[in-house]
Amino acid sequence: SSSTFSKELDSKILSVILNDLIIRLLKDHVNESVYQASLCDIQCNINSYNDNGILIKLSGFNDKIYELLNYILHTFSNPLTYLSNQSIIQRELELLIKEYENHYIT
Repeated sequence: SSSTFSKELDSKILSVILNDLIIRLLKDHVNESVYQASLCDIQCNINSYNDNGILIKLSGFNDKIYELLNYILHTFSNPLTYLSNQSIIQRELELLIKEYENHYIT
């Protein structure tokens, strides 16, 4: 039935949007540390993986790479550290919804 299909599609889209929101908020929270690491030739990418996962990729030849990874994983595993600012959440969610509307509706 189309109603079930529509609900599944809406649920999938919501899941993708929420995953992207978490990634944006996490990136925003760890941005300063990632920037400092980049000065030491450590590259960091945090992206969506298969629409409902998160891929954290670090590269470089510096012994501090493990400290950055631990910091990111610790932050990610404690969502209150990066999900507590309501105004940032609202701003990022509005941007994401506009992006998805522009991409999928137009």
